[in-house]
Parts: sequence; C-alpha cells; structure tokens
Amino acid sequence: MGDECRKHADFVGAIVEYGEALKIKDSVAGREKLEAVSRVGADNSKNAVEKN
Repeated sequence: MGDECRKHADFVGAIVEYGEALKIKDSVAGREKLEAVSRVGADNSKNAVEKN
C-alpha cells in the first residue's frame, strides 16, 4: 500500500504504510523506501512553506 500512496504523491500515507510494514517484517528494501519517501515528503513540505 505504501507504493500505491507514493504513486499518488500521498507521502504521509506512504510513510505510515511503510512504517507499519516494517513492524511486520523488517527489511533493507522497506527501510530504503521509507527513507526515500520521508526525504521527498520533507522536501515537499519545505517547498510549500517557502512558497507561502
């Protein structure tokens, strides 16, 4: 579900879903996806604040 959220630019949803998935099964791939989407989400938040 995290991939689906990410595809629709729902970065908060993706962070939640990847985090929950990691609770079930910790994996390098899962941690990498969470790290990547966290970085993108943070960049988007920073850009939104700068525009206002």
